[in-house]
Amino acid sequence: MSKELTSTIDIAAPAPVVWTMLVDFNAFSSWNPFITSAEGPLLVGGRLTLRMQPVGGSAMTLRPSVVEVVEGHRLRWQGRLVVRGLFDADHLFVVEPLSADESRLVQQERFSGLLVPLFERSLDRGTLPAFHAMNQALKARAERATATRGRPDRPVASSEPIGPIAALPVEPPVAQFGGDGEGHRTVERGE
Repeated sequence: MSKELTSTIDIAAPAPVVWTMLVDFNAFSSWNPFITSAEGPLLVGGRLTLRMQPVGGSAMTLRPSVVEVVEGHRLRWQGRLVVRGLFDADHLFVVEPLSADESRLVQQERFSGLLVPLFERSLDRGTLPAFHAMNQALKARAERATATRGRPDRPVASSEPIGPIAALPVEPPVAQFGGDGEGHRTVERGE
């Protein structure tokens, strides 16, 4: 038995900005509602320690192994419950440039093993919504950084504060909220 979860979101920020924020594990606790802490080397074969918080569920600590890193584009890890074939997970992030100023984040996980049918409901109700929440939070952070800094030549480091946009000459800033992963967005004016 297997099950796949996918969450996709378009982001009005360059792919290098999104990637840098995605792999800045030290900043996760300040913005990431799903992976609330992450440690370990982003190298193939590296072992990560991840604290995950599914929506409406109990937090858990996982120790997957990194199986793929394509700098600026792909990060993939795999983990399992006790022994292979019981409940295995293959998690993938892909950052795709859509243009110089826009990108797409895909977060996907494939679960396989004998216990998948037992966990299927909690994956749909807790894990998939947590993917969406993380993607939305990363979108907001990257778009805020891009709007605050203009079109940066370099990604904003997590230690740099991301604050409100300075006064604009004619209109207040425009902030983008929402999104359905297909590029549709609800736009509201900021204060």
